[in-house]
Parts: sequence; C-alpha cells; structure tokens
Amino acid sequence: MVDVHEVLDDFGRHAPGEAARVREVLPHPEASWARLIDGWDGVRDAIAVLAEWADREGRTRPAAAAAPPPLADPAVGIFAIGANFATHAAQAQFAVEGGDGVDARIAALLKNRRDGVPPWGFTILPRTVSGPGEPIGRPRGAELLDYEGEVGAVLRRGPSGDLSVWGVAAFHDVSVRDPHFRVGPRIDEGPITWVLQKNFRGGSALGPVVVVDEALDVHRLSITTRVNGEVRQRGDTGEMVYGFDDVAAYLDRCVPMRSGDVIASGTPAGTAFESGRDGPYLQDGDLVEIEVEGVGVLANRVASPDSEHTGQRPAARTGAQQ
Repeated sequence: MVDVHEVLDDFGRHAPGEAARVREVLPHPEASWARLIDGWDGVRDAIAVLAEWADREGRTRPAAAAAPPPLADPAVGIFAIGANFATHAAQAQFAVEGGDGVDARIAALLKNRRDGVPPWGFTILPRTVSGPGEPIGRPRGAELLDYEGEVGAVLRRGPSGDLSVWGVAAFHDVSVRDPHFRVGPRIDEGPITWVLQKNFRGGSALGPVVVVDEALDVHRLSITTRVNGEVRQRGDTGEMVYGFDDVAAYLDRCVPMRSGDVIASGTPAGTAFESGRDGPYLQDGDLVEIEVEGVGVLANRVASPDSEHTGQRPAARTGAQQ
C-alpha cells in the first residue's frame, strides 16, 4: 500500500510533473475520488509512476488489518439490487411464501426481465459500511442475521457523459431476516422496513480494495462466500438478471449518477434465508469471507450488539490510499 499524500512531496522532487497531476485530482488527504475517477485517463500513468517509485524507494507498507471502506467519499450513492440472481430470489421467495416451485419462480423472474420490468433494490447509507477487517454489526434484538456475498461496481461518468464500471470490490450485503418470519422486535412498517433491514452500523462491508485497470470481465466474476471456512455461496456475475450497465442506465433516468457511486450486484444462491426460519444464520464472532475473482478476500467478523463497534466510526478516509 502507498499513502499518496504521505509521499507526494518527496515524489514531487523526483517527478514534479506527475506529482502535480496527482495533486490536482487529490488535493488533500480527505479529497473525494470523484476528480480522480473523472480524470482517470489523464492521471493513471502518473499514479503508476508514483507506485513504481514508492516501491523502489521502500515507501510502501503492508495493508492494515482493519481499514475504512474504500469509498470515493462519504456522500456516494450505494445502490443494492434485489432479487438479481434468479435462483437465490426464487428459493428465498419459496422459503417465505411456499406456493409455486422454485423452477416456476425462476422462469417468472426471467420473464419479467424480458417483458421490460425494471430492476428494484434499495439504497445503502455510506456511514453504515464497514471496511476490511472491521466488524459486521447486528441491530439489538435481531436474531436472523444473514450473509450475502456480492460484487460492488464503482462507476465512472466518462467525458462524453457515458456511465461505465471503473473498478470493482467485494461487497457484503448483510441482512436482517427477522421480519420475514415474524421473529424478534418489529423494525418498522412500509418501504422503510427494507431500509432498516439493510442499514445499521456495520450492516454491509466493502473491500478489501477497489481494483482498477486489471482487465477483469465484470460480467464473469466468480463470487464465493465462506463462514468460518465453510463455503456457503458460489456464483458468478454472469447469473445477474440485470447487468451493471442495465442498472446504471436505469437509475440514471431518475438519479444523477456520479463517478464513485457503487452498484451492488445482488447475491447468488446459498444464503441462510433460502433455508427458512432455521437456516444457518450468522452468530456473534463468526468470520465471513467474501472472495471475488481478481479482487481478493473481504473478511469481517460479526460483532455483538453490545460491543464497542456499535459506536459511531469517523467518516471513511478518502483519496489517500492507493
């Protein structure tokens, strides 16, 4: 890891032109990455020179065991897509509602896509997101805490206004399933119920890094979720009902999407939810690892509601670590 601002003055004596380009898009340690992402075509070479210099000069250091989430800034939009892996969605619906079999539900979901039914989902508040090595939270009184391994796609709005995937990270969309099975205290009513099932301290995680320019095919990335070493989910972004481009274009019709915004892919089959009320839900202390092809492993432990983790954490540091 290189802390850009820690080495930037010294780097400037070696390569003043490259240092000036980096400083222009990352003027201070808390700067948003938006300008970096917007101007990526013109600054990527300068970043590469800085990284090579830092490695040669011994100015790199191991990544921290625990770090804030790699978000472009504390006000980014994070949009999580629901029911976007048909097998997971169908098995979860069947576990809650019964009725039509899984195959019929899968067929119905795919038909909706062909018929032009838009994607759906919910927003994640950036201040509820943990980074690599930070704890996963549990709302007080919640019993059924579920894991969901996903891919987080960081968007870029290009010079011509087009939206594309700039980088990718592993995303853990932790979910409270209590309301579906009428257990635990009531959370809320109406649409906000979904928000509070997904937004709580440590209610999701992103990391371990955002990978950029590594020729990854975002349409064919494998996702593996392990709980205490046991594989619970295996999937591939090729299974997504709505791809990242589809979702970004749809959202942009209503919400002005910005560089640095994140779209979470949805999760493949294998969640505890799909086994009903008695599924293998997360327990305090469990280690959850989300591994995304070409990205690495995002590892977090489940904290108890009474742990110190439930206090506020400062806003994620942005722009300084590359």
